[in-house]
Amino acid sequence: WNTAMEELIRAYRAMGNTHETNTLSMNARDMAEGAKWGA
Repeated sequence: WNTAMEELIRAYRAMGNTHETNTLSMNARDMAEGAKWGA
């Protein structure tokens, strides 16, 4: 189930036609990075 979602997001990202998904993914990753470095 989680893997399926990952594949779905990866596919959306590859297609590049779902800007919201890309932005949300990047924001989540950036926030995770910031938290990891104590920002």
